[in-house]
Amino acid sequence: MKQRVGSGDMVNSLPQLHWLDVLGASSGSGLAKRRSWKVLREGAPIERHLGESGWFKSWMPVRIIGQPESGAVKHQLRSNRYLDDCEMVVLFPKVGKRATVCISSQVGCGVGCLFCATGTMGFKRNLSPEEMLEQVYLARALAHQEGRHLRNVVLMGMGEPLHNLDAVCRSIEFMVSDRGFGLRERHITVSTSGIPSAMLQLVKRFTSVRMALSLHSARADDRRRLMPKAPNDLSLLQETIHEINSLQGGEGEAAPVWIEYVLIDSWNDTDEDAEQLAEFCRGLRVEVNLIPLNGTVTSGQRALCATPKERQQRFADLLRGAGIKTTIRNSFGNDEQAACGQLVT
Repeated sequence: MKQRVGSGDMVNSLPQLHWLDVLGASSGSGLAKRRSWKVLREGAPIERHLGESGWFKSWMPVRIIGQPESGAVKHQLRSNRYLDDCEMVVLFPKVGKRATVCISSQVGCGVGCLFCATGTMGFKRNLSPEEMLEQVYLARALAHQEGRHLRNVVLMGMGEPLHNLDAVCRSIEFMVSDRGFGLRERHITVSTSGIPSAMLQLVKRFTSVRMALSLHSARADDRRRLMPKAPNDLSLLQETIHEINSLQGGEGEAAPVWIEYVLIDSWNDTDEDAEQLAEFCRGLRVEVNLIPLNGTVTSGQRALCATPKERQQRFADLLRGAGIKTTIRNSFGNDEQAACGQLVT
């Protein structure tokens, strides 16, 4: 893990309050609450509101890759307090005025998925609630500049969110608060490699937040190869999804749990793989998101490549034929190295 800057001039010169505190967003007092509400929703630069109040930002933007017209913009951010970087992605669908931000919850990741560039970094550190919330603010400001409204937040960036559960919950609490960003719970998605106890803790606290399980294989041995450090009790994951369905309401009352499945040529894309996945999903309120592998990642001496489009379609058709709601996800940001699995610093 990289060292936190300890006692040098940099830390001594840093103000002690984050801008969220300076705005009064954390206190909830009347005037401060109204002021922070206005600032956070305007998406305007915070500098104009803070003056000489002695505040600091978590991140310094280092590089912006891409243009909103391409569908995705990747921000590389450098910590103003730690010697490390992280990345976030703002998605601008080509239709409509809404935008989505994909934020990071950690620097690096300890799960080590073979198809994800972040896994090559290993785990560096957890992000604080302020560091996550500032990513949302930066995305809101960018969306505002483009005449868009930031509607959705997905915790699908760098890191395993449920390995940083307390900070993630505190950040979501602020996102949905009327003294924070005022987002709806159902517009926030948390993606996890599958940590049953933490999944249930999160849903019990925020019953409308959408849970997304990165499964990628319904065969235990194959999942272990693809996700070497992820929990791998498939029966327990099924039971956990069933309990989440119960907590989030009956049929038609709540969004399904997303099952995320990266399709990798000759690894997890056969007819038998589709049958195993359909069996895993049977009886659960889920929706399968098939994700074509973005770019080429190397696992040892064997290259991982995307499943051909015709086989992607056959895989989806087999799931639909088994009664499983299935979509093939549109990929944004591949040219900017900002698509799923491509965040790495």
